[in-house]
Amino acid sequence: MNEQPAIVDCVLELLRQWGWEAGLVKLRERISRSDNDCDRQMLQHFIGWMAAERGDFDEATAQFNELVAIPQLAGWAWIGLAFVAMRSRDFGAARNALDQVQTMATGDDRLLATLRLMQGTTMFHGGDLAAALAPLEESLTLVGSDCFGRGRSLDALGMWYAAHDDFQNAMEFLRQSIEHKTKFTDESGLAVTHGQLGRLYLDWGQLDLAEVHFRSDLDIARRIGDGRGEAQMYNLLGNLSLDKGDAESAAAYLDYSIQMAIDGKWLVMQGYAQKDRALCYLADNKVDAALEQLNSAQEIFDRAQFAEGLAHANRAWGVLHRSRSEWRESEQRLRQSLRWFESGGELTQVVRTKIEIARTLRQRVAPMPLVRDAYLDALGSAESSRRPHLVQQIDLELASVDPDVANRHIYRRVRGRRIDQDSTSLMSAEREHVTVMFFDLQGFTAWSRVTEPAVVMLCLNQMMAAFLEPITHHDVQVIEYMGDGFLALSRGSAHANRCVQVATGLYSALDTFNRPRRILGLAGFTSRIGISSGEVVLGNVGTYDKIDFRAVGTTVNLAARLQNEAIPGQPCIARATWEAVQHDFSFSESSPRAVVLKGIGEVQCWDVITRPGNQ
Repeated sequence: MNEQPAIVDCVLELLRQWGWEAGLVKLRERISRSDNDCDRQMLQHFIGWMAAERGDFDEATAQFNELVAIPQLAGWAWIGLAFVAMRSRDFGAARNALDQVQTMATGDDRLLATLRLMQGTTMFHGGDLAAALAPLEESLTLVGSDCFGRGRSLDALGMWYAAHDDFQNAMEFLRQSIEHKTKFTDESGLAVTHGQLGRLYLDWGQLDLAEVHFRSDLDIARRIGDGRGEAQMYNLLGNLSLDKGDAESAAAYLDYSIQMAIDGKWLVMQGYAQKDRALCYLADNKVDAALEQLNSAQEIFDRAQFAEGLAHANRAWGVLHRSRSEWRESEQRLRQSLRWFESGGELTQVVRTKIEIARTLRQRVAPMPLVRDAYLDALGSAESSRRPHLVQQIDLELASVDPDVANRHIYRRVRGRRIDQDSTSLMSAEREHVTVMFFDLQGFTAWSRVTEPAVVMLCLNQMMAAFLEPITHHDVQVIEYMGDGFLALSRGSAHANRCVQVATGLYSALDTFNRPRRILGLAGFTSRIGISSGEVVLGNVGTYDKIDFRAVGTTVNLAARLQNEAIPGQPCIARATWEAVQHDFSFSESSPRAVVLKGIGEVQCWDVITRPGNQ
């Protein structure tokens, strides 16, 4: 192909400004207006860029390989080859292609942004989630706010946070992506984001919202003639109908998806749809028909050596074997499925598989302790994943198996898992030397007044989940949540040291929590922490309408007052705490400082900066 600089410049500008989908429309318009055969031939080659997104990998690869020979376009061509390799799950080939782009991207922010996006996406899909975040964030920064490609970077970050069970930030990245793609009339991209947001809602049990976005994806796929996308949406609508208990609608969607996948030769999609169709048949007690569909799905996944599909198929096999009272085979298949999902950290699928294991044990009338423990295991995983619809489902099934165990579990959840005292006495109490910490968010109340209630609670509970790791790691107990803060106790040996370690860990966790909010242009949060050590009285406070385990005394009041005097980002500790930890942490130059506390008077306090060696 002869190099045509003017046309190359035209194509580059279209790619940089509009990206692949909208750029394709512009290229076709240019082709239709051109009388120059060379120009028309050159422009026609760039339609190969779009073939990759539509699943025509052979055509795309052929076009990209030709474009590699054009110096001005070689970097974009290598990125295209990387995209094809990634979609084919050949991550080694994708990385090799991206390595070719590194030196070509110098001085071209749009190409560098696309390179970072592809590097992060390849890492993400290749299983290296920790390394993927930095290049994905860099891609968003480089691409700016006025470029088509920003939507793709927002998508990728939404997927990253979804994989880390951060529902709120995942939702916000995808919501902003939809806004951006609408601005650029990126219909293919909009379909992708609606599909991703629908999957996120489905994963978290918000079925009505999931359906809205699946139908939006479906409408776009029909409009732009994306048969593959249309077939995929029928599959997902079938899944959603199954979750709603509507097997009839699920069957109709899945039959259509299967036929479209067969016509389009999209084998993996066909395998998933047939696996789900088997579950529909099982819901109707049509075991032979389910067996036929599941055998076909198994054959497809085996041929493709597609481990994820095989894990889903194994779970369906477990359900099928259970319907035939083949208990050993059922449990064997389910445990194979569980091992794969656990190895990949797919929490929702782990929970769903553990539920099926518990059901198998229950239906084969296994010893009650085994059934009960299986349900408790599933419930523990559901609570860790924070999926309320799964927690509620297991709560109900456990209650029907063993009401006493279910009630005790709920009691411990309300009481506090890390509070050992189970006494309901309103007269018993004990004195203990502990360290008390008060944590309070700054600006959260004002923000909550102008924010949707559901968003407020999502944000607050996601934040509290982020704080759980430092709290539990240092064996500190949260005994009371108070609006946008909490009271925690550190008991036992080295209680002061562990409490201050938790405080510094909370500031680090809050900074991590604020990181995506800064990227999204949302308000971040600050906090203040007050800590004191000394004697407290521990016992139950309340009436038999509502009992809470509490700590009372001057030590508690002092920590609460110091929290009001704390500098955001620096735990403010009382003298007794400082005396216990003075050699383990560093303090601000102004420490100690004198403060006058309501109801207490003037005291000295110290502001913790960090641990020695971390300055």
